[in-house]
Amino acid sequence: MQVRVLGPFEADGLHGPCVVAGARQRTVLAVLALHAGRPVTIGRLIDALWPDDPPPSARNSLQSHVTRLRSVLPAGVLRHEPAGYRLMLAPEQVDALCFERLLGEARTGAGPAGRAELLDRALALWRGPALPEFPAGPLAGWAARLGAAHRTALADRAELGGGSDRLAAEVAADPCWERGALVLARMLPAAEATAVLRGHAEAVVEALGLDPSPAVRELQAELARGAGTSAGTSFSPAGA
Repeated sequence: MQVRVLGPFEADGLHGPCVVAGARQRTVLAVLALHAGRPVTIGRLIDALWPDDPPPSARNSLQSHVTRLRSVLPAGVLRHEPAGYRLMLAPEQVDALCFERLLGEARTGAGPAGRAELLDRALALWRGPALPEFPAGPLAGWAARLGAAHRTALADRAELGGGSDRLAAEVAADPCWERGALVLARMLPAAEATAVLRGHAEAVVEALGLDPSPAVRELQAELARGAGTSAGTSFSPAGA
């Protein structure tokens, strides 16, 4: 079985997709998948299903959702235990857990080539924003964490000399992202780099009411002095 949350939620069993129609069953499956192989307490699942105000019948309702979920999953994959429920999957069967493992290996990888390969494998798992259909509760926290890790991976890969198109798309979507703008600018010809930094500075002022950081102003000054930039220049700005 495979569960994918880095983009539209998907679950595949032994013979094709597992059709998990109910939103609450999908929430239960997502939480269990993100803790694959480990028990998840009933209290944590209730918090995920009803983050604001659980009803008095929450425990019974959870049991009903688990029963419906079991009916569409491979036999034996969802187990009830004294500590709660456990999805009997290895971390490799959940894309988000694979992604985090690969990033961890990239941080300690031997040499730039090894790091680049690991980052490429991690980034290839992304099909869109993480957990997009779960905007509230604990899964929203997971989505934010995975999104931040994705950005870091994009910037890290760009600094190793690849993935500039993906980085440019992310910066275009959020020009306030300082590290992305700085790394991207270091990869571009001077005129394009100047435009990226100008867009970042204007977005920061308009959206956040802040002045550009010293790192941004310094690079803008370098470009204005004619120092320019070239693709592949090593640069490690602070912040993510």
